[in-house]
Amino acid sequence: MTSTTGTTMQLTGPGEALARAGIVYADYQSAKPVDPRVPRLFAIAKETGFHGRYVELMKAIQARAEAASGRVLPMNATGAIGALSCELGFPPRIVRGFGVLARAIGLVGHIMEEWEQPMALEIWHRVDEEASEGARKKGSP
Repeated sequence: MTSTTGTTMQLTGPGEALARAGIVYADYQSAKPVDPRVPRLFAIAKETGFHGRYVELMKAIQARAEAASGRVLPMNATGAIGALSCELGFPPRIVRGFGVLARAIGLVGHIMEEWEQPMALEIWHRVDEEASEGARKKGSP
């Protein structure tokens, strides 16, 4: 496989090879086989004429990483947006910042939600109760 810089990548293990190539690719912690945002983003890109080599590169990386690991490694929206940003002409080195920006915006949204409808304390107490109840059922003190 050839990267956008023209170097050849040998994917021997997804995390190691992708990191060596400087590629932040997938949400390895995801339990879903598909991030539903990704197909929609790629469909919009196709409809608007922005589905090209970077989208195909991300799809190829995903396929090779899955083959090398033997498990499903869904591309997340951050990876898709990175490919689409490159399709729009943004330099690949600056595109990483878009992912950081998106995460920061999401964090601000969560903070605002917590201010308006506090739930952290309720969640804390509920988890504590359920964990304690489970321990009691097992005979733990």
